Amino acid sequence: MSPAQSGSFVVLDMRVKKPLVSRKEDKNMKILVVGGGGREHAIIKSLLKSDKVEKIYALPGNGGIAMDAECYPIKATELDKIVEFAVDKKVDYAVVAPDD
Repeated sequence: MSPAQSGSFVVLDMRVKKPLVSRKEDKNMKILVVGGGGREHAIIKSLLKSDKVEKIYALPGNGGIAMDAECYPIKATELDKIVEFAVDKKVDYAVVAPDD
């Protein structure tokens, strides 16, 4: 069973305008943001405002994003590597923002 099927993390598509479900037990969350442009940087800046966020990872990120999140050189099109990374880092939520 894949991580997505088991429910170990949630992938959000920014084209779907639905907010994250807020639960009291969602503290110290690890969030993955896929992409490396201005849109992703703005998302990361907004996520950092939450006291529920412990750590943000960005794949692949960029120099500006690296000031706010841990960046790793995995492209948005490398789906197997993204899933492996998310499982390894025990990511709670993933935001996938690129158009490609």
